[in-house]
Amino acid sequence: MKHFIASVQYEKDLDNGQTKQVTEQYLVQDETISAAEARVVEELTPFINGEFNVTEMKSKRYAEIILNDEYGTAYFFNIKSEEIIHDDVSGKEKRKTSNTIVRADYVESALHSFEEYYDNAINGYGILSITRTPIIDYYAAKAE
Repeated sequence: MKHFIASVQYEKDLDNGQTKQVTEQYLVQDETISAAEARVVEELTPFINGEFNVTEMKSKRYAEIILNDEYGTAYFFNIKSEEIIHDDVSGKEKRKTSNTIVRADYVESALHSFEEYYDNAINGYGILSITRTPIIDYYAAKAE
C-alpha cells in the first residue's frame, strides 16, 4: 500500500458564525492516487457542508504510521530517523534514513510512541528531527 497526502479546500464555519476558506491535509493509504482521492471525497462528504475540492494529491514514503491512542490524537508528527546497519562482510556501518508518522498530543509523547514501537524492531537508530505536520486525519486502507 502507498501513502498519499490530499490537500482539500473548503469553506469552514467558524465559532463566531462567519466562514473562512481553508486548505487542510489528509493522509490516505491506498493502492493508487485516484483511489486515494476517491477515499478522501467519500470520508469528508458527510462532514463538510457545501462544496469542497481536492486541490492536490502527493505520493509520500513513510516507513510506518503509528496511531497510538494512549497518548492522544490531536496532532500528527513526522519523525525523521536514521537506522544504523552494520555490514558484517565489509565491516562498515551503513545509514538508512526514513520518515515515520506518529499521532500524539505532544512531541514528547510522539517520541515515546516511536521509541516504544522501534526499540525491539531496529538494532540502532538516531532521531534526526521531529516536526508537527499539518495533517488533520489519517484514512487507513479499507480491509478487503
